Amino acid sequence: MMSDEPIAMNPPLDPKKKTGSSMWDTDADDVGGDPPEDSGGGNDALLYKSPLLQRYPSLIPLRRHATSIAAVAFLVPSSSCDSRRATLPAAIFNMTATIIGGGVLSIPLSCARAGLGPFTALMAASAIATDFSLYVLVSCSRRCGSTSFGGVARSAFGGGAELLTTAAVLIVVVFSVVGLMKLNQGIWSPILMMTLGILIGGEDPPTGETTALQDAIVLMVLLVLMTPFLLKRDLTSLRHLCYVGFFSIAILCLAMAYRAVELNSGTDVFATNVKWTSTSLPEALSALPIIMCAYLCSFNIISVSCSLVRPTRERVRGVIHWAVLLSFLVMYLFGVAGYLYAYDETSGNILLNFSPDDPIILLGRVSCGIMTLFALPMNTLPAREALLSVAAQVSEARASTNQSASLAERRILLRKAGNNSSIESAREDKIGYGTKDAAENSVVSISRKEEYIHCLATFGIAFLCYVAAVLAPGVAIVWDISGSSMVFLIQFIIPGACYIKLKLRSRPDELSRNLVLAWCLLIFALIMALLCTSLTALRLYGIIE
Repeated sequence: MMSDEPIAMNPPLDPKKKTGSSMWDTDADDVGGDPPEDSGGGNDALLYKSPLLQRYPSLIPLRRHATSIAAVAFLVPSSSCDSRRATLPAAIFNMTATIIGGGVLSIPLSCARAGLGPFTALMAASAIATDFSLYVLVSCSRRCGSTSFGGVARSAFGGGAELLTTAAVLIVVVFSVVGLMKLNQGIWSPILMMTLGILIGGEDPPTGETTALQDAIVLMVLLVLMTPFLLKRDLTSLRHLCYVGFFSIAILCLAMAYRAVELNSGTDVFATNVKWTSTSLPEALSALPIIMCAYLCSFNIISVSCSLVRPTRERVRGVIHWAVLLSFLVMYLFGVAGYLYAYDETSGNILLNFSPDDPIILLGRVSCGIMTLFALPMNTLPAREALLSVAAQVSEARASTNQSASLAERRILLRKAGNNSSIESAREDKIGYGTKDAAENSVVSISRKEEYIHCLATFGIAFLCYVAAVLAPGVAIVWDISGSSMVFLIQFIIPGACYIKLKLRSRPDELSRNLVLAWCLLIFALIMALLCTSLTALRLYGIIE
């Protein structure tokens, strides 16, 4: 086991020897500090390749060699940077809270589809795969000095891979917004309609049942109320919402467990209704996309590791292991409790299986409603950033062959229209399209266009997601489509491929345990993505149930 203390280490590299990225000729003592400034306008291939470090084999304890973090990782920010303020418990809880979100409300449906046995196996296998995937993604980030998901892909495969990664992020986040809209519709529509029925009065007591038109109107009202938040460029004031979501899910889980125990207190209820296993493999695999969406957290792990105090590999592993373990326990208990209450009637939004006026569930329902409501702007913002980042990267690719002033101006405009700090890395400020002063002056002159693009992108995303949410028969179909294809790409395929590429570039003759596991993860994820996507398509067309 490795000590938590940063340890000094003899340089593993010959300072005169270039690694896989030939432009980084810094001495070993400089590794881990800030990257050197680029001259601008140079060779694009040289401009974006990050420093790769020759790492020690994973099976050899690091303490035998190590005397400094800088020698085994290119940390941005550096290990001693003041911006690293997250303690180990804070980082663990932060990561756990970001994993456990609105998608957990659909986990009981996975249990109902697969049965208790396969559901347990799928949840455990997904947790193990997610744990390793997060580790290799952080390892890639530390190898190339990138602080963004797209930056890691660019360091491994070039600008085209970054564009593909950003586009995949855009698609996944848009599906997340659609799913959140559908969840909000299911949570708030019964409450508001029942409240309205009580205020109006009538012979029959309100039941909370709603029509499709009422659901659409309620969702539209919610979006109008959230418009000021949707248009914000910075949602720092909502950064603690993930903690509200975690405690909301925990409260709701306890309430559902109470109702499940109450329901199954009869001698025959459990034995008559429980489903231990699925009747076919397609039926069991139909539970996997929802589970994949629930575990999706690749966007957050790099930023969490970048804020960790004393970011040794042992501490980073600790954050990942504990966060995934706690998330697994909460989501598994949530799924089982919801299933044991609703059994075969389990809905894609488990709250729809409870009466809106159930006093035990009410607190958890309202808390989850607030959490999912404010999660809309927190997911719309990265969706807008990803959209504008894709446009900027396309302009960049075109400008690489013809660097005209209009293309440069449009690229700057698209970047400025969004807050791209979470999508693009620091290298964006060093593109060779002219001086920085000229770029700033250009931005000032087109601020009105910038606002226009910002609003147009926001309302375009909101309108598209609203239409999709209204037309979708349920939230489960949203998770099925997203989780069967794009989530596999984001969560497993891209991190695994990047790790293999960077590992082989720095140590082509080494066959380590993690490299073998990365190959296994990549191949297995590709097979499962193709299989789950095919099954989802067959289910959508009614060929299989």
